[in-house]
Amino acid sequence: MTRPARDVTEEMFNRVREKTDWPIDTGDCLWGYFFLDTDLSKLTSAGRLLEAQGYRIAAILSDEDDPERAPSDPASYWLHVEKVECHSVDSIRCRTPALKQLLHCDAPKTRDTVLRPRRVFEALARPWQRNLSK
Repeated sequence: MTRPARDVTEEMFNRVREKTDWPIDTGDCLWGYFFLDTDLSKLTSAGRLLEAQGYRIAAILSDEDDPERAPSDPASYWLHVEKVECHSVDSIRCRTPALKQLLHCDAPKTRDTVLRPRRVFEALARPWQRNLSK
């Protein structure tokens, strides 16, 4: 049985409270949002729309060189954007529908939302992924 999304989000906030000194309840944190699609131009357009809303494009990654991807399968691309914001459980749960509305119904699939500490950079790319945003 799949757990309700609110439970998963609350668990994430609780883990952050327990294991870090990040200001999850009271301050700004760097939040990362991921979008997945096989159409690179769609992700590039989405990135421009999100930049206009104050998001920063952190990376556009590709699995073109993934040795496990069948040559007949289309390549997948991930758009990773970031924004420094203060969120609650409820506000972060509202973010995905708001982003989908901003990007319209043909938007790339929202993959995930990740909280990052403001001063820490974590490399996301696997060795076979190419960062197309650089």
